[in-house]
Amino acid sequence: MSDEEKQYIKATTDLIPFGQEQHVPTVLLLDTSDSMNVVNKKGIRNIDQLNEGLVLLKTELMNDDKARKRADIALVSFGGEVKKIQDFTTVDNFDPPVLHASSNTPMGEAILLGMDLIETRKQLYKAQGVQYFRPWIFLMTDGAPTDMRPGDAVWDKVVDRITRGEAEKHFSLFVFGADNADMNLLKQLSTQNPPVLLAEGKIKDFFKFLSNSTAKRVNMKKGEQIEMDVTTLTGSN
Repeated sequence: MSDEEKQYIKATTDLIPFGQEQHVPTVLLLDTSDSMNVVNKKGIRNIDQLNEGLVLLKTELMNDDKARKRADIALVSFGGEVKKIQDFTTVDNFDPPVLHASSNTPMGEAILLGMDLIETRKQLYKAQGVQYFRPWIFLMTDGAPTDMRPGDAVWDKVVDRITRGEAEKHFSLFVFGADNADMNLLKQLSTQNPPVLLAEGKIKDFFKFLSNSTAKRVNMKKGEQIEMDVTTLTGSN
């Protein structure tokens, strides 16, 4: 554990709400680059779908008593710069932000921050004796990273951490692409979960999928495996 993580845990005196429950830590890495201003055939910008989806996510999770108590959400945006919009919090305290799209796509830095947030949260769980499911990281993009390319130092660092993290069951990474996302590049990030290309106009539906997957997971018994059905996201209906 780094000195920064130790200081964070030492400074965090508030107990995690619903500490008797087994928590589901989930990091959302959301592309807010300028291309997210694109308007789809229905006349809706991708960034607006993203914002509507975040509101939908909270509403759906609040309507599920177990998910409300067990889901912990952190949010990182990457558009021009990487921003930790929301550190881990319970659904009750999650305030869906209004995100704005601009500039380029520093995806590599965002992934590294997401993995750091996971490790720090796990240490806090352990310090407070809170049980947790394997953390989830969900990445949503409509393009390709501008701060790394295959073979450069940043790419190698990111992919190495993902590979080791997944192999050691520190987290699971799920990548979703929209519109002109570079799927050939994105599929090189994870060896365990291939990226999913969303049908046009399905960004908001992604958050419904995420809430449904979370609701399933919080009701799982030990040893059970969750099956994620992405057919609603890849079809045209």
